[in-house]
Parts: sequence; C-alpha cells; structure tokens
Amino acid sequence: MFKDNLLSWHIAGLQAFKSAVDQGIPYAQKAKSAAKNEQLEVAATVLETILTTQSATIVGFLLEAQAEVNFTQDVIMEGILIGQDLMVEAGKDLETVDFAYLSGGKVAMNYYMNAFISHAELAEKLGLLAQAAGLKKMGFEHQEMLNQYTKIIETDFYPKLTAKG
Repeated sequence: MFKDNLLSWHIAGLQAFKSAVDQGIPYAQKAKSAAKNEQLEVAATVLETILTTQSATIVGFLLEAQAEVNFTQDVIMEGILIGQDLMVEAGKDLETVDFAYLSGGKVAMNYYMNAFISHAELAEKLGLLAQAAGLKKMGFEHQEMLNQYTKIIETDFYPKLTAKG
C-alpha cells in the first residue's frame, strides 16, 4: 500500500515538474529577447532548449506510468517566476535587467536541480531506473546551467563593481 501511495506521489511530482519546466520556457524566451549581454542570450537559448526537451521527456515518463498530463500550475515555480519578474522590474537599466535575469535564473536552476535529483532517488527506489537516470540527468543539466549563469555574473558583472570610472 505504501509503495502504491509513493508511486502516486511520484506521478504527481512528475506532473508538477512538467508544469515547472513549461513555465520556465517562456521565461527563458523573455530573458533571451531582453538580453543585452551576449552570454546571457546564449545561455537563455540553451536553457530554452533544455526545458523543451525535459518537458517532452517528462511526458514520456507520465505516459509510461499510464498517467494523464495535467495542467496544474507548479506553485513553487510560479512563485519563483513572480520573484524573478519583480527583480527584472527593479532593474533601472538594461545591464541591471540582465543581472536580474541571471540572478533569478539561478534561483530557478536551484529549484529544478534539487527537485529532479531528489525525485530521482525515489524513482530509483521504486524500481523506475530509466526514470531515475533521466531525472538525475535533468538535475545535472540544471546544475550546469547554474554554473553557467554564475560564471556570467562573476566574469561580466562583478568586475564592474570594482572598476574605476
């Protein structure tokens, strides 16, 4: 009984992840369109591709579990995106807006990374080894994107804080 309940919980988690990545796609598109910083534009393009691929992968996991894809908003990602919008609105110039997209993106990457990797552990214990591997891969993709966003901030933005002029 407990295993059946955890399997249902796993499916609900997959549905939430589908919603979360689908919510992230238009945000990556907005960051790409608004970017003044070329590295942000490239990173947002990569992120959009990753999220699109992950959405399709999660649909496959749901179909494998004979579950329907629901369209309930992932409220955690919804809150993160509201926060990101507030960061962007607070930007007083294009460079600060880029910084806001990068900073907010890092918050989203942390959510995706931790959620996917944590959920992979359960999938593995449920014997869903292909799903576990796929979820771990997704988590590591977001870890790489987090590293990329951090590198852009550290190389293109933080040095300007100590520059003279």
